[in-house]
Amino acid sequence: LVTQLRNLKRDLAIAQSKYKETHPDVVDLKKKIADLEPKVKDLMGRTQEGRVSEQNLPPPTLDPETQRLLTQYNEQYHAAVLEAKRLREEEKELKQQITLYQRRIEDTPRREQELTLLTRDYELLKTNYQSLMDKKIQSQMAENLERKQQGEQFKILDPARLPEKPIKPDRNKILLIGCVIGLAAGLGLVWFRESMDRSFHTVSDIEGYLEIPVLAT
Repeated sequence: LVTQLRNLKRDLAIAQSKYKETHPDVVDLKKKIADLEPKVKDLMGRTQEGRVSEQNLPPPTLDPETQRLLTQYNEQYHAAVLEAKRLREEEKELKQQITLYQRRIEDTPRREQELTLLTRDYELLKTNYQSLMDKKIQSQMAENLERKQQGEQFKILDPARLPEKPIKPDRNKILLIGCVIGLAAGLGLVWFRESMDRSFHTVSDIEGYLEIPVLAT
């Protein structure tokens, strides 16, 4: 009975590391331990060692394999806790994204209305532009037709006559202009040379420059 009680307590420790207190396995093990403990107490009371309380029972000894499994279950439990935390954070982010998309969906009718208005304005501008282009083409066609009709109505009233002598070049005029230009160039050259000549030619030039009378030349 003592060994059975130890095994039950060992199984309870393993179950508590894996499950909550309300799990059926944990509840069942606790019930079995509670049923077995009075029997163990009664058995221990009838031995020479005297009455042994529950506190004096030696702690359950776990074999290496059970200890390894218990450690593995603890690690898995902590990993599951971390994974649950990560999943809760992802759930929070997903809820935020869902809220954002819901707002966009709610704004869709308004966007569609704006798009409809823009499309209507575009079609109106396109129609006006096409109308103006048609009027321009019709105006050009009417103008070309009018010019063609006017050209067909022209008549030659006075036929062209050939000149009796050439209009250009006028040799006499060219000769006269050449003489005038040559004379003007000659006079200009003489005037230029006289203005640049600083020598004395007469007695009066010397007296005018020195401002004294000349006695002899």
